[in-house]
Amino acid sequence: MPRRLASVTLVVHDYDEAINFFTGALRFRLLEDTRLSEEKRWVVVSPGDGGSTSLLLARAANETQNAHVGQQTGGRVAFFLHTDDFWDDYAHMKAHGVHFTEEPRQEEYGTVVVFLDLYGNKWDLVQRNQQKAVHQDETVQQESRYERLSSFYQSGPVPWDHVDPPPEVLATVPTLPVGRALDLGSGLGRASIFMGKLGWQVDGVDFIPQAIEESTARAKAAGVADRVHFHQSEVTELGFLDGPYDYALDVGCAHSFSVDELRAYHRHLRRLLRPGAIYMLFAHLNEGEVQPDQRRWMDEADVRAVFADGFSLRRAEYGTTQVGDQAPWRSAWFWFERV
Repeated sequence: MPRRLASVTLVVHDYDEAINFFTGALRFRLLEDTRLSEEKRWVVVSPGDGGSTSLLLARAANETQNAHVGQQTGGRVAFFLHTDDFWDDYAHMKAHGVHFTEEPRQEEYGTVVVFLDLYGNKWDLVQRNQQKAVHQDETVQQESRYERLSSFYQSGPVPWDHVDPPPEVLATVPTLPVGRALDLGSGLGRASIFMGKLGWQVDGVDFIPQAIEESTARAKAAGVADRVHFHQSEVTELGFLDGPYDYALDVGCAHSFSVDELRAYHRHLRRLLRPGAIYMLFAHLNEGEVQPDQRRWMDEADVRAVFADGFSLRRAEYGTTQVGDQAPWRSAWFWFERV
């Protein structure tokens, strides 16, 4: 007979302050808040959708229980919160005032840091190494994506080496108040440099070393190196950046992501962009069912579903795109607003 540990009781001083901490600072979900009597409520929160072990937040009802608030394990680490995106959760928690007792550290089993909840109970935030290994198919995808793009730079001029960014960018960016911008999959820096010339402070991110080296040289030659900076990184691993940003651009970077990669990418954008910021995405779209031997692009339903959290789709324009002598692809521009 299958069994699981459904809930664990956490004694708290006040229902509402505990709910605010767990749903805000820790991004838990409030699964239930039912009044049982004038003094007692049944309050359940969970880090997931209800399938994981949940916390029953129980308000202390007497002096003995009050004395144990924040001391449920006598100073030992009481709870272990596992994540698949350590740096995103760490940045969010820091931004919401969570107290960490140490700097993040790398252990044999993964990345970990100890933090305190609002009452002083100790927690471990952990991303286990084996969690990353579970997605072996995605690792292979990333390696092949890197090799494919790297070969473009090594073999000669790349198809996207143009002086100006796409017309959609040329038409949109000058209408926005100058601020901080994020260029995801920045390539040779054409969009970043264009924005830098308009006065924007820009962080461009690309995972190809040759792209970073050449775009940095081009920014210097264009006289915008003081405003435009390039970083070598996966765009799904942006924990090193701090917001808020006023604008984000992705011209054909995320459109080959798996859904899990898209979710990780989205979590960073949700953290980094201020409310009201514009995020523009250009993507090649799948047409119908994708066969196993076909190259997979982005399903529009996936991007709409993932970005429904924290973003509003303001506009979409559809067309076709052709690179070199390859067959044309169905493509689209999406304009999202951070809400």
